[in-house]
Amino acid sequence: MAPVLVLGMHRSGTSLVARALAEAGLYAGRGEDMLAAQADNPLGFYERRDLVDADESLLAAAGASWFEPPAAPLGAGDLPADVDARIAGVLASLGERADTGRDTFLKDPRLCLTWPAWAGPDTVVLYVYRNPLAVADSLRRRNAFPLAYGLALWEHYNRCAIAALGGRPHVCVSYDAIAADPAELERLVQRLAA
Repeated sequence: MAPVLVLGMHRSGTSLVARALAEAGLYAGRGEDMLAAQADNPLGFYERRDLVDADESLLAAAGASWFEPPAAPLGAGDLPADVDARIAGVLASLGERADTGRDTFLKDPRLCLTWPAWAGPDTVVLYVYRNPLAVADSLRRRNAFPLAYGLALWEHYNRCAIAALGGRPHVCVSYDAIAADPAELERLVQRLAA
């Protein structure tokens, strides 16, 4: 089974949703595979280091970064051989877990920009979105980005993520809905299991 791709702009609640997936039994990697919690995300990111490294390398090869994104999502034709091998390694690692019947997920906000390199024919997309002003304000506080720049990033990431929804199974969830009703996380996991 292909992993669930968790797509959403930085500061949109993707870590909160990924934590709920992990608590529900979905697998993203061993503890030592994951990025460590930081001051701006003390409960953890639920992101594999090798996934983030591969995404960063793919963006860099295209002359882009998470905060200077490419014009369109990067796919298989954009992959340098070393990045292609790293992506294959991450997917193979998850595939071993899937062979045991355990569902898996991948989460990294950069996936909004790189999802074609990771998505297979059976991929389910979990799209997490948040109020654009809240995201831009969080980026202003964390990264000192002007609000207008944060809003432009939010729009670009979300347009790229929405492109991933076409023709594949997907579930959409609003961070604001989760904040208003934490039971929304449980309903989200149930929708993914259906």
